[in-house]
Amino acid sequence: MRLTKILTNACLLGAMVTVTLYGHTGAASAQAITPVLLPAGKPASQAAAPAPSQGTSNAATPSQAAPSTNAPSTAPATTTPSTTPSVTITEEWGGVTKLNSTNAIPLMVEAQKRYAYVLAGGEVGANAGTFQLNGQTYRYLSQDIGTSVKLSSYLQQTFTRQASDALIGKYFIQYNGRMAQLESDGGSMLDWTRSTAKMLSMTDTARVYRLTVPYANNAHPVERIVVKFSLVDGLWKINTAPHLIF
Repeated sequence: MRLTKILTNACLLGAMVTVTLYGHTGAASAQAITPVLLPAGKPASQAAAPAPSQGTSNAATPSQAAPSTNAPSTAPATTTPSTTPSVTITEEWGGVTKLNSTNAIPLMVEAQKRYAYVLAGGEVGANAGTFQLNGQTYRYLSQDIGTSVKLSSYLQQTFTRQASDALIGKYFIQYNGRMAQLESDGGSMLDWTRSTAKMLSMTDTARVYRLTVPYANNAHPVERIVVKFSLVDGLWKINTAPHLIF
């Protein structure tokens, strides 16, 4: 009886201890559990990241968006106006077969270009060389007009032989087989592109015109210059010495 009571009390005491231990362990475990609920079958190390807050979009920001395929790939090309030197050599000049008050102007413009070209020594930057003669500095003409034949031929595209020789004899010399001139600079402010012509007299092979020529930017009153023309081998040429015109 006593043994049975002891065993019964022991069993009851064991049950209380067990319940107490279980309750203590459960309380401790309850305090250790984190508030994040883990998906079934996954350890805590593989827990999903918190979901984005409401209103957050996964779309790319404007700076991350891909460029539009409709946009032009390159900017429009910039057109740069070309420049033309004020003094040029124009071997392609075809001449004037019929002279009148209108087409006398292009002939004068071309003649002025050739006059300015030879007085400048020819091609710009050619640096054909210089020499001293009688205490003065001379420069050689560029190769394209560097001989008497080349120089005369170039001028005779717009001037008669007589007018060309008058210019060459006044401003140029031949030295060591090459054409040269005193080293100097100069130019005219007359704007021949705006000139007008009035015929004073005419024959089948000779004409005389009075040219009215304004200055660039109308800096001075107009100049009135009388110019003679002659028909040479079917083309009209200026028969007045260039230095008396330009």
